[in-house]
Amino acid sequence: MTMKKLSSLLLFLMLLCATVGFAQESEVPVSSASASAQSAAGRATGCQQLKTNQSSSLNNNGLVFNVVARQNIVITSLDNLFSQDSIWVHLYYKNGAYDGGDLQLIWTELDSVFIAHADTTPTRLPILINKPLATADTMAFFIYCSYTSSTGYAGGTAFNNVSVQNTQIKILEGIGVSQSLNKIPTRTFCGNVNYCPQGQALCAEDRYTDNATTNNGVMTDIKANKNITVSSVGVMARTGVNSLILYSRPKTHLGFEADSMAWSKVATVAFPTVQNDSIVMINLPSPLNLDSGNSVGFYFKVVGPGSVKYVSALAKPVTFPSYATELYQIAPATGVAGSFGTNSYPRTFSGGVDACLRSAPNAIHETKSLELRLYPNPANDILNITTDDYETVTLDVIDMQGRVVMATTFQGATTLDVAQLPAAVYQLYLHNANGSAVKRFVKN
Repeated sequence: MTMKKLSSLLLFLMLLCATVGFAQESEVPVSSASASAQSAAGRATGCQQLKTNQSSSLNNNGLVFNVVARQNIVITSLDNLFSQDSIWVHLYYKNGAYDGGDLQLIWTELDSVFIAHADTTPTRLPILINKPLATADTMAFFIYCSYTSSTGYAGGTAFNNVSVQNTQIKILEGIGVSQSLNKIPTRTFCGNVNYCPQGQALCAEDRYTDNATTNNGVMTDIKANKNITVSSVGVMARTGVNSLILYSRPKTHLGFEADSMAWSKVATVAFPTVQNDSIVMINLPSPLNLDSGNSVGFYFKVVGPGSVKYVSALAKPVTFPSYATELYQIAPATGVAGSFGTNSYPRTFSGGVDACLRSAPNAIHETKSLELRLYPNPANDILNITTDDYETVTLDVIDMQGRVVMATTFQGATTLDVAQLPAAVYQLYLHNANGSAVKRFVKN
C-alpha cells in the first residue's frame, strides 16, 4: 500500500464484470425464513461486531482512534454515526497505534465514498477493510469527512483509554479532527467495528431493509470479494405480493435493463401473501459459485398484485458499492416498471444475500489487491499509471455504462492518452494472475 496525503482526490469502488452461469428455470419454493426482515448488519458465522456509544453529542470533520486485538482477528468494516444526511468520507488506516503525532504523514487511504443516506443510527461505510490483526497488535483508523460534512462522536476521559472491549478486541478513546487538521482530545468513536476470527470459515446471511418507494421490479449486481457460493437471494416485498420471478445475467445488469433476451429466468416462486412489508428469500435451484472479482446481475419481478421496495434515489455521484461485506459487494440498483420496462437509476437495493466462503478455512486472506496509482486526477490529456506488480498486467478503462473504451497491457508503469475521451468519470480495472485493483479518474 502506498501512503496518501489527506488531499488525495476522491476515488470510488465500482463493480466490475465477469462471467457466471445458472441452472435452467425451475419452480422453487421460498425459504422458511422468507417472511422475516432482519437488520442490515446481517449475520455471519463466527463474525461479530463490537458496539460503542450509539449516540453522539459532538461532531467535527474527523475522528482518529485505535483498535487493539485481544485474539487473532480480521477487521472487515466500520459502521459510523454521521451528523448529516449526505457525506463525503475518506477512510484511512495505520498499522500500529496512532500516538498523537502529525496527522498528514502516517496514513494509508483505503478509499473514499459519497454516502447519500446517512441515518440517525450508525451507517455502514461501504469500504471493505479486510485487515488482519494478531493478538496484542493495534491498528489506527482515521475517518475524515470532506468539505462541510462531519462525523459524530462523543466525549471521552483520556486519549487511548479503553472505550469499550470484549474478549476479542478493544476500542480505545481517540481524538476529534477539525477541517484544518487541528486535534481535539478526547473524543470517542460512535459506531461498530465489524470483525471475524482469522481462519474462520465464513458464512453471511445479510438483510438490507432500507426502503422508501415501490415498483414492479428491481435489478442489482452482486460482486464477489472472495471465492463464494451464493445459496439464496431476496428482495423487500410489499404487503400483498404472493409470487416473484427471478432472472439473472452474467456480469452487470447495467445496459441490459430493457433487453429481455440478455437475461435467463432462474426461478418462479409462489408463497403465502406477504402480510407486512418484508424480505422474501429465494433459494437458488443450484448454488452459485462466484469467483473473487466476478459479478452477476439479478432482476426481481413481481407477478400479479403488489410491488417490491427500495430506496428511491441516491445522490450523485453514486456510491459504489451500496453495501460491502467481507464476502461481496452490492451495486446501486435500478427500479423497473413493467416487464423489462421503464427503469430508474440509481437506486439503493433492499433485500438479502446468503453466501459462504468457498475456500480452505485458512485461505481466507489469499486474494491479493494490487496497488494502482494514477496522476493527475482529474486529467486533461495524459494519465500516468503505476503499479507495485512488475509482471504483465491488463488495464481496462470502463465508462459509466460499463463499456470498455480503452485497454492496454504493461509492466510497472504506463501513460494513457485520454485527450479524446469525453469529459466524464471513468473506472480503471487492473488485473493479472496475482490480483486486481480498481480506481476511478475524472476526465476534464
